[in-house]
Amino acid sequence: MVWVAMLGIWIWIITVWITVLTHRAGIFTLHPLFQSLSLFFFYQGIIVLQPTETPAAKRTGLLVHEGFQLLGSLSILIGATAIFYNKISHSAPHFTSWHGLFGLISACVIVLQAFFGMLIGFETSRDYILGDALGRKLWKFHRLSGYILIFLMTITVLTVTKADWVIMVTSKWSIWVLTISPIVALIGLLSLANPSKIFGR
Repeated sequence: MVWVAMLGIWIWIITVWITVLTHRAGIFTLHPLFQSLSLFFFYQGIIVLQPTETPAAKRTGLLVHEGFQLLGSLSILIGATAIFYNKISHSAPHFTSWHGLFGLISACVIVLQAFFGMLIGFETSRDYILGDALGRKLWKFHRLSGYILIFLMTITVLTVTKADWVIMVTSKWSIWVLTISPIVALIGLLSLANPSKIFGR
C-alpha cells in the first residue's frame, strides 16, 4: 500500500503548491509551502522504514529516516515562523481557529517527537543514557507517537479547507482534492504499520 500513501501525498502537495503559487500573498505564502513540505518529508521518512528486514537495511533506513525528519522539522519551523510574523505584522490574533490550534499541538508534538527520536535512535544515547535494551523497548512508543503525529497533522491540513483565504482562492474541485488526498495518504500510510512492532513485547 506504499503507492496509495505516495499517490495521496503527491496529489495533495502538488495541489497545495499550485494553489499557493498562483495566489501569492507575501510572507504568508511561505506558511503553506513549507508546512506542506514538512508533512511530505515526514511521510517519506516513515515510508523508507516500511519494511527494513536486514540489519544493513535497517541502518540505512534509519539514516534516511533521520534526514527526512530533520528536513520536515526545519520546514515546519520556517512555515510556523512565517505565519507568526504575518499575524504580528497585521496585528491579528493567534490560534483562533481549529487549524491554528491543531497546528500548535502538532508543532509541540514534533518537538517532543524529535528529541525522543534522537534519544533512542542514536547509538551513543542508547549506550550511555538509556542502555541499548531500554532504548529498543522505547522505540515502539516512538513509532506509535509518530503515527499519532501524522494523524494530528492530517487533521490540521483538513481544517485549513475551512479557512477564508482557501475558500476564496480555490474551486470546489480543489477543496475536494485537498480534503480527500490527505485522507487517502493517511490510510495508505497506516496500512503499512506493523501492530506487533508497536503493541508487541
